[in-house]
Amino acid sequence: MDFSKVGGQIANYQNLTNHYFDQMNQVLTVGARSQEMNFQEMVEGSGINSVMSENLSVSMKQGVIKDTKNPTHMALEGQGFFVVSDGNNVKYTRAGEFKFNETGTLVNPDGLSVQGFQLDEKGNRSGDPVNISLPLDPKTKLYGGKYTNFEVDNTGKVYGVSTITHPLTGQKLTQKTAIYQVAVANFSDPTSLKASGKSSFVATDKSGQAVMGVSGEGSLGKICPHSLEMSNVDTVAMTMKAIEAKTAYNSSFAVFKTMEKMTQMAMQLIR
Repeated sequence: MDFSKVGGQIANYQNLTNHYFDQMNQVLTVGARSQEMNFQEMVEGSGINSVMSENLSVSMKQGVIKDTKNPTHMALEGQGFFVVSDGNNVKYTRAGEFKFNETGTLVNPDGLSVQGFQLDEKGNRSGDPVNISLPLDPKTKLYGGKYTNFEVDNTGKVYGVSTITHPLTGQKLTQKTAIYQVAVANFSDPTSLKASGKSSFVATDKSGQAVMGVSGEGSLGKICPHSLEMSNVDTVAMTMKAIEAKTAYNSSFAVFKTMEKMTQMAMQLIR
C-alpha cells in the first residue's frame, strides 16, 4: 500500500463523513432528497470530486406530506418534480413552498419562477411551459385585473376565482376560470440528477432529459394543494453511515501515520 493510495482514502473518508453530516442538516429542509453513495465505490475512488459528483444517488423515497392550509403551497405524491426557472436555466424540485412575488409571479424561496402550461378557454394546454403569473392590482385588489381570488386543485390547475354578490338577493355567485396547469417533469433515471442547492436538481447525461407533463398524467405523481412534502432524509441511517465513514477515516489515518514513521526510520538507516 503506497502513500498516495492511503492519502486518497483518507480524503475520501473525510469528505464522505462531511457529506453524511450535511445530509442530516437537511432533515428539516422542505422537499430535500437524501443523496447516497455506495461505500465501496467511495473507497475505491481515486478523486473525491469526480467520485462524489458522478456516483451520488438521489433517493426517490416519498417524504411525509403535511397540510399547511397555504393556498400556494404544493406537494407531489408519487413520481416527478416541479419545474422552476430563472429565465435561462431550468431546475427541478420536490419543494413546493411557493408564493406569489411582488410582480405576481409564482416563485420558490430562491426566487425561481414556477413553470406551468397556459390553458385556453376550454381548459386545454397550449404551448410550452411558461412562468405562472397572476399579478394583484393594488387599486382594485383583483388578481389579473379581474379575479377576486385564486385556487389550485389536485390536478395542478390554477384558477382565477370571480365572486359576485347579487345586488337584490345578496346571493353570492362564484365562477372559476382555469388559467394555468402546473408542470410536472420526470426522468428516465431521476436518481442520477445532480444537486443544485439544498432542494433543487439539474439534469445530467445519466438522468436523461426531462419529460414534461402534469399531475397524474402517465406515471407522474399527483399534486396535493396547500401542502408540503417534508425531507426524506433518514437521520438514523445517515448517522450510522457517518460513524462508519469516520471509523474508516481514523483507521486509514493510523495506517498513514505508521507508514510515515516507518519511512522516516528507513531513511535514517540509509543515512
